[in-house]
Amino acid sequence: MKEALLSDDPVLPGEHWFCYWKTSAALWEGRIRTLDTTKEISVPVYWGFHSEGPDKWDFGHYLAERDLGRLVELFVQYGVKFQWIFPLTPCPLMPNGGVPVHAARSLSIGPKGVHLCSLNGQSSLHKMYSYFEPKVFSAFTSFLKSFKKFLETLPEKSKVVGQEYSFTEDGVLCSFLYDQSFAFEQGFGRYLKNNGIEDLSDPIKEKQVRHEFLQEVSQLFKQTAESELESFWKNSEEISFLGASPKETIQRLLPSGKSSIGYFIDLFEHYLFARKISSSLLKNEEKKGLLETVLNENFQNGSGWEREQEWEGLCLFELYSPKPQDFFGQGLHQHLSSQFRWLYRFHHDDFKDTDSLKIVHSKYLDKTTFTQVLKGFMLGKRVVIDKNGLDPELEKRLGLFYSENNLKLEMVRFQTQMTLTTLGDGKLLVYDGSGLNKDNYGVFWKKVFEVMGVTHLHTELTEDVFSIWKRRECYPDELNYLDVRRVSLYNPTSYKKNVKLQTQNKFAFMRMIDPQKATARSTAQVIDVELLPQGRISLDFGNFEELR
Repeated sequence: MKEALLSDDPVLPGEHWFCYWKTSAALWEGRIRTLDTTKEISVPVYWGFHSEGPDKWDFGHYLAERDLGRLVELFVQYGVKFQWIFPLTPCPLMPNGGVPVHAARSLSIGPKGVHLCSLNGQSSLHKMYSYFEPKVFSAFTSFLKSFKKFLETLPEKSKVVGQEYSFTEDGVLCSFLYDQSFAFEQGFGRYLKNNGIEDLSDPIKEKQVRHEFLQEVSQLFKQTAESELESFWKNSEEISFLGASPKETIQRLLPSGKSSIGYFIDLFEHYLFARKISSSLLKNEEKKGLLETVLNENFQNGSGWEREQEWEGLCLFELYSPKPQDFFGQGLHQHLSSQFRWLYRFHHDDFKDTDSLKIVHSKYLDKTTFTQVLKGFMLGKRVVIDKNGLDPELEKRLGLFYSENNLKLEMVRFQTQMTLTTLGDGKLLVYDGSGLNKDNYGVFWKKVFEVMGVTHLHTELTEDVFSIWKRRECYPDELNYLDVRRVSLYNPTSYKKNVKLQTQNKFAFMRMIDPQKATARSTAQVIDVELLPQGRISLDFGNFEELR
């Protein structure tokens, strides 16, 4: 078992975050002395906390708890690696969302018309204030200039990661930057005037233009932070908070609270979308039990996919599309959820350099991404493309790509027309999704995965049993395998659950790890697992087949 990352300490609420403003500066050293020096600490910069008024910022001259220089000295003294994290949106972990009091004018209004607020682990309610208030951007820029001057005084260069924060409600992801307040409407009005947009009678067009305005403001804050901090800037990332939506805030205020399985559902949805999470808002009693276990074992750095020591998340499929719903109509998501649950992830950004089977929807493809996809195939990646709806110019380019590289094409007719070509380890399968038989989606995708060389253990588990697969390279005494795969199974329900895994002559059961309220029985090519309520178990398998 890994070390626990959760505690009652508000300064260390989870995911190796160090919230310096939540305690006296005199107590910093006692906490830092106990930190694991092999882990990098992230220090959220509560920028509003450092305000002494408009354009006046304090880093320890007036208040010891603002003395970030002393904090850095302690990190260096005890050999603790650290980085700063800076909010690019309102942050639910901070009072006012991090906004200084003098700039906190307009409360943010969420998608359902209610004021945004968040409940932290100490049951304090934090109101979110709009980033569309002009005074906020002015203060934001002013602080960054002062913060850069402070960073330049440090003996060692430290990096800053910008973070954009979000929550999910009813399965929909929403940024904490989102707003419908008067401040937003005023800014939106100026945006319309500056861009010469007059007619918004079409609700769909209005929604699109509002989204474009939101994205433009988001980029403004991000680019301002990057340009002001210059060499201190590392990168930006998105963080989704558990328990942060308006609905969850109300649930968490009630004596019954939010159920453990509810958090599991949210956590694993973030996992499918490869989002980094933060559990730092949750109270210690909300994290206790199996939720604490799954966070400790898989999300210590916020992401379940990142390599943790020798293990990394096992992803067999990567789905590329602007919206995950694009895959629903062809039964792909349903088939993966049934046969390869939590062994895939959605992407809408750059093409990844991984060995997963890449399934690409035509809506994802433009000139740039199309070039990335074809380059990936040339470098040995396995790619499946749905050409239904593909831009005619890109389809023409595909034909030229075949001929210019003298690729041999194999025409396959199975429910729809498919074209398969190979080049070294690379495989490229192009199919027409419009011709699929809606009654046999599962059969179609099973055939596609066989052609593309996907192998894995067949697992039978119910919807309310959760699993995470990981892989590692073989040890010297395991060279008869190509890699080792580990599945961790979790039952957050109040009922006994059974799971069946079939090795199918391609995998060998190796060992059982740390069963808690769980048992596993091995028979010929089958592993039967019994999970009692709140039970968990991990199983290792040697893989005779290559991952690719």
